[in-house]
Amino acid sequence: MNCKEYYNVRSEFKDGDIVLYRGHGFMSKSIHFFDSAFYNHIGIIKWIGSRLFTIDMWTRGIEIVPLSRRMNTYDEFCIIRPKDKSLDITNLAIESIFEKVERDTHYDYFLLPRVAFLKKTGIDLVGIGKKDRFICSELVQYFTDNLNINCYKEIDLITPQDFIRYKDENEIEILYDLSPKI
Repeated sequence: MNCKEYYNVRSEFKDGDIVLYRGHGFMSKSIHFFDSAFYNHIGIIKWIGSRLFTIDMWTRGIEIVPLSRRMNTYDEFCIIRPKDKSLDITNLAIESIFEKVERDTHYDYFLLPRVAFLKKTGIDLVGIGKKDRFICSELVQYFTDNLNINCYKEIDLITPQDFIRYKDENEIEILYDLSPKI
């Protein structure tokens, strides 16, 4: 989905939809190489009034920014939706994110080499990364855990692409995905 398509379909998005992004910077290319991933960033959609926002982990920690800002930063997008979740349950899961991850919780750059090594070799370098830091996909995994979505619970080091790789069609539907099949 490109930015023009986003503006055509944004009214269809709901609180709790999950957006995956594809970028082309150094970090994005590294994730693509090590994970054979098309998508390399992920966030959660939230309407606030008539504005559409994304909740995600960024360099300074958890952020809530206009979704259009992320859509203008990244090249391709995918939207997936948890199935059969009420707005009340979705909002409770979103609130749980903020209870778990305080504003001063930073992005866990130390975890990225561990994920990269695991994805390429199958060997986990336990001990790299910190418990008080997160990567974007861990934040969304915590959100889906609070929605009682089971297909992602057992993935120890989850990446954005894993949200498509391991989706259960009974729990997650893909609304928009223009990626090649990986």
